[in-house]
Amino acid sequence: MKLLINLCAHDGIISHYTGVGTIVKRYIKMFQMILEKRGYEYAINLYTPEYHSNSFGYSAYTHEVHKQMKNVNIIQISNGSNGAVNYGTIKDWKLLSKNTANAINSLNISNYDLVLTISNDTPFAGLNELLNSSDKNYKIWIPHSTGKIHKVNSAIKDGEDDLQARIDWEKQAVNYINQNTNSYLGGTGRYISMHMINQYSLKESKLINIINGEILSQQTIYQETDEMARLFNDIEKEDAIIMDFGRAEEYKNIDAAMFLGNIIGVKPVVIAQSYYKGQPIIKKYEDLTISDDFMFGIIMRQAKYCKPFLETVLDIKIKHIEYPKVQEVINLDVKAKSIRLDVYVDDGENTVYNIEMQNISKPDQPKRMRYYQDLIDLDLIDKGQSYKELKNNIIIFVCTFDPFKLGRHYYSFENICVEDHGLRLNDGTKKIILNTKGIIDDITINLKTLLDFIDGSAPLDSFTRELSDAVEDARHSKKWRVQYMNLQLAYLDKLDEGKEIGEKIGKEIGEKIGRENTQKENAKRMIAAKKIPLEDISFYTGLSLTEVETLKKELSAQ
Repeated sequence: MKLLINLCAHDGIISHYTGVGTIVKRYIKMFQMILEKRGYEYAINLYTPEYHSNSFGYSAYTHEVHKQMKNVNIIQISNGSNGAVNYGTIKDWKLLSKNTANAINSLNISNYDLVLTISNDTPFAGLNELLNSSDKNYKIWIPHSTGKIHKVNSAIKDGEDDLQARIDWEKQAVNYINQNTNSYLGGTGRYISMHMINQYSLKESKLINIINGEILSQQTIYQETDEMARLFNDIEKEDAIIMDFGRAEEYKNIDAAMFLGNIIGVKPVVIAQSYYKGQPIIKKYEDLTISDDFMFGIIMRQAKYCKPFLETVLDIKIKHIEYPKVQEVINLDVKAKSIRLDVYVDDGENTVYNIEMQNISKPDQPKRMRYYQDLIDLDLIDKGQSYKELKNNIIIFVCTFDPFKLGRHYYSFENICVEDHGLRLNDGTKKIILNTKGIIDDITINLKTLLDFIDGSAPLDSFTRELSDAVEDARHSKKWRVQYMNLQLAYLDKLDEGKEIGEKIGKEIGEKIGRENTQKENAKRMIAAKKIPLEDISFYTGLSLTEVETLKKELSAQ
């Protein structure tokens, strides 16, 4: 038996950092394991949009990992973005599906007994119907989510409603599957499977169950990530476990994993981002670690911990630090945004520092750092300093993720000349981003120990042991517990308030649209009567004369 497997994923090359890409990597590993065990000959083609090394999320490291995979051929396909976009728009998806189909259809498959094409997620939804059909060609589309699940704008507008365009694109894929032999939909769990049946009218006979996970062993866990390795070490080796990964949302089937674990008597272990059904999960105070911004702020507002922290990060000695009275809130005037700075300190030697803990990757983080820096400068000027007397300003973000996907622990930014990188502006500003997930040997052993501790490792030196003790002491503080609870309650109140405001605005918009639709329908009837002057129609309906004239043209065109 000789098999050709075509895997298609919008983020196939950068799979170490993305959900669908990670799943595709697991598919490859499982295919290799099963097929080799059964003695099958096989080849795997991985089709993915073309990437440039400067495109968002590109990882040279994971690209190399993929290239070294046995019997795996990476084929980059143009989606019209010139390598800059991996997900894209409806327009990009159509071109990606077309070009991928052309590449697959051009293959010589005469030497293969079976050709299996597995396409992943919405960008490849249109692929199946463009592929050649034959008895040995099998086609599976796997939707890892849909426009009806996320219910957000999932494609940039191309002259049409973007969300509806995505849904229509997905419906088109399901319709093709329903009507054609050797074409199927892969359901990655009960939720998504029932969703496709109930919401997209998928025929049950066209559903194939697909497992997102992988066959686990100590070896595979160690090969995956450091976090998984540490988790595995914490689990008793004789325990049977279920591991679930991803965002804690309903369609990720985390509830099912927990339920199944309890039923069959195994230990369910869930690694997930702290979001469930669109709502952040409120962590118990006693479960907070130094990587939680609230706990980090408690610890770093104590000079005996903040000073050695800064010394470790900057690899310098600091005589002392002090906390300005405005350490918690800077507010320039009543119209300006108030901003809370987690840790705002002054070394008394012409440098101020702002230290922040960041747990969630946001695209606006660089501008957030710029905003912080500008606010601190303006606040100092507001207190009587001239711009000539401005202190050096260093912003430090401690991230529990890699914001640039380059594997570094330490990213520092200063203003330098674009034409001559040796020429510095020397404006006294600096931005430092620390990544607890770094894999490159680019920092001191002390800083590596500190970042590992923040990331969840055991304390290994005197400073991290002191931090560990400080966290434990803070967990027993009634004062901080009460403050944390009050903050969470206030946050939930804000969520409810936002929901109410949103519902109110939605109702008002709906009523407005309703009124406008009624006005237009009345105007159309008056125009159709051909007895009422357009000026009078405008007066009676409340529409402008231009709007009435436009409606008349539309009716004439019909």
